[in-house]
Amino acid sequence: MMAASIAANAKEIENQAVTLNNCGVEFAQEGNFEDALDCFLEAQCLAPDDPSIRKNIQICLEALDDD
Repeated sequence: MMAASIAANAKEIENQAVTLNNCGVEFAQEGNFEDALDCFLEAQCLAPDDPSIRKNIQICLEALDDD
C-alpha cells in the first residue's frame, strides 16, 4: 500500500513539473521571459533531470541577456 502511495505522489510531482513547464512555454511565446523563467525554475526543482526544462531555462536566460 505504501509503494502505491509513493508512486502516486511521484506522478503528481511529475504532473506539476509538466504544468509549470507548459506555463513557462506560454509565457515565453508571449515574450514574457521573466515569468517564463520563474515557471521553468520551479519545474526544475520538481524534475531536476528533465532536459527540456534545462533547455527552456537556457533559452530564457539568453533572451533576457539580449534585452
